[in-house]
Amino acid sequence: MVIVPFLGLILMGGIVVVVLSLLQLIPSFLVVMYGGFISLMNGFVNWVSLQEVFLFKDIGMSFLLMLALYTLIFAGVLFLMKKNIWRLGYFLSGLLCLQLVCLFEDKNVNSTADFIVFHKSRVAITGIRRGRKLEIQASLDSVKLVAISLLQSYALGAGIRTIKKTSFKNYINFNSQDILIVDSFGIYQLHGLKRPIVILQYAPKINLERLIKTLEPSLIIADGSNYKRVVHRWKATAEKYAIPFHDTGQKGAFMLQP
Repeated sequence: MVIVPFLGLILMGGIVVVVLSLLQLIPSFLVVMYGGFISLMNGFVNWVSLQEVFLFKDIGMSFLLMLALYTLIFAGVLFLMKKNIWRLGYFLSGLLCLQLVCLFEDKNVNSTADFIVFHKSRVAITGIRRGRKLEIQASLDSVKLVAISLLQSYALGAGIRTIKKTSFKNYINFNSQDILIVDSFGIYQLHGLKRPIVILQYAPKINLERLIKTLEPSLIIADGSNYKRVVHRWKATAEKYAIPFHDTGQKGAFMLQP
């Protein structure tokens, strides 16, 4: 807003300076004045770029919300260009649509529940999302956990407002689905599990064939905390027994929904 009105003068002045320079007729005061004006403009741009209050970040929106916002903006511009009752009606309709989309998405987010196995190299991160709250189990402390860009990106896209560290231990029952986490201790001898989902973390030294025969898992997941060569061996064993296998290193994060 400050610079654009002067762009025409800047361009014209630049052409004059270049032409006079080629003809070797340029006075020194003109060079100093033009250079000082350019430096002043660059300094102002640099000052604006350093103002955090002018910077909007971590803005997430769905495709539907984006369409509603564009519709409202387009209808508002039409009304400002020519004010009449019909264009006012379009603008108010766009405003109503935006409100309905916000209400729909807010209700949808608050009713959402997911169990997630994230992929992070050398770190095991599992989480349960309930509405706008995400509970995370990981070996990292809370400060490092929240700072992970992986979780920040997920929270932004999913509308998460609170990330909290918790402890699921090694067993989770999510919507009547048994989930067993087998870590470096290699403990999996639990009774009463019905075709559980087995998550392998930190390369446990286990006999996967024996685990499959004992637990009869419905799915085996290997996250980023495991060695790749071990994951490849587990995958081959799972395929031998026709057990679905999810490698987060190849397929990305695993998400279980109701």
